[in-house]
Amino acid sequence: MEYRFVRPDGSTAWVFGQADAEKDPTGKVIGYVGTITDVTEQKQAAIKLRASLVEKELLLKEIHHRVKNNLQITAGLFSLQAGSVKEESVREAFRENENRIKSMALVHEKLYQSGNLGQVNIRDYIDSLATGVLRSYDDRSRRIKLNLDIPETHLPIDKALPFGLIVNELIANSIKHAFEPGKLGEINIVIRSADDFIVSVADNGKGLPPHLNVAETQSLGLKLVSMLTKQLHGSVTIGRGPGAEVLIRFPLGGN
Repeated sequence: MEYRFVRPDGSTAWVFGQADAEKDPTGKVIGYVGTITDVTEQKQAAIKLRASLVEKELLLKEIHHRVKNNLQITAGLFSLQAGSVKEESVREAFRENENRIKSMALVHEKLYQSGNLGQVNIRDYIDSLATGVLRSYDDRSRRIKLNLDIPETHLPIDKALPFGLIVNELIANSIKHAFEPGKLGEINIVIRSADDFIVSVADNGKGLPPHLNVAETQSLGLKLVSMLTKQLHGSVTIGRGPGAEVLIRFPLGGN
């Protein structure tokens, strides 16, 4: 057992005691033989290490909190600027960039709220992200149902940030282009993770153009999807009708 005691000079010492019972031929315990080792230095070092880790954790939380706040301020500036613009295409561009910044801010918010500062809870993150994107397109998304099939899984921040931006772009693309005005629609997000991380974003809308090449498209959103997937050392697969599906796959291991 490990315990502490107070020395005659008032200082505290930590010791580790270890003993075995000695028994007579009848099995009766007649004494103990053991050792006592002074582990004060090791104990003090462990206490200092724990205190240092707590301090670093608090510092990381504060950094995530400040980054999140700065990104939210930037998103707010985009929102204010959009409100003063009359041209719909320009307002749309401001809104899209506002959502991109919010998706990055959300990663830092989730890490700040989490007990694990190195991993993002993807189910919680995508739920919040997808709901936020739908709300930002309130005029178009009121008749769109969002379906999520996401297990309890995590990603490190260096993968969660580009991944969140990819999902943001794919949801926005479905909202803007998939559904006829006034028609009901559904967007389905399915995530699976084993050796690879796989996400499918699909809708039941009118589908993608038959000869669409994500790597060569002129759409800024799909260009970002292609670039960010390459950053994750992944691949993009396009599903063809009915509706549209984009499948992203990337390795979970190191780059």
